Amino acid sequence: GRKNEKINVAIVDDNEKIISNICDKLSDDSEIEVVGKATNGEEAYDMIKKNNPDVVILDLIMPKMDGLEVMERVRNNGRRKKPAFIVIYIMMAV
Repeated sequence: GRKNEKINVAIVDDNEKIISNICDKLSDDSEIEVVGKATNGEEAYDMIKKNNPDVVILDLIMPKMDGLEVMERVRNNGRRKKPAFIVIYIMMAV
């Protein structure tokens, strides 16, 4: 069982403000532990490999590597444990 285990979450967004907003929201929940943050796709992929999160909150549109490519790489990296991805896509009003 997962009774005492926290859900390990990583947050990936090229906007630091969004990362800190999500962090603030998640820190209210005692069952969630933020185990990593990244601001671009390359950082995200390395961080996911290193920290093995259960869930990744992932922005689709990012520099260096977009969210879709991050998910694709994680899917194909040969590891048994794969995180669940929650994708955020925020349309910016122009």
